[in-house]
Amino acid sequence: MDMICCCGHDCSKCRVYRATITNDDAMRDESVRFYKAQFNMDIPSEKMRCLGGRSEEIMEACLECPFKKCCEEKGLYTCSQCPQPCETFTGYAEKYINKYNQISE
Repeated sequence: MDMICCCGHDCSKCRVYRATITNDDAMRDESVRFYKAQFNMDIPSEKMRCLGGRSEEIMEACLECPFKKCCEEKGLYTCSQCPQPCETFTGYAEKYINKYNQISE
């Protein structure tokens, strides 16, 4: 399975994904704190489950992902393929993509 989301995140390095596949409660708790601090989202630890952004089990915060919806509408694999990337994506990309809540290897 491809582990790159429409937005460009590498799911294989995401703490929520890693917590899911390794059943790591400490990593889930780190993700709870991250989403609360960065996005003011109150996602309980037990809902910090994801098998990747292109899977059938997507994290709650990503269920209504505007980037995924836009890519599907435009027939793009990722936002980086867009000939006219929106300000929402460019701002998000600069701040978050593969920079936060990721495992560095």
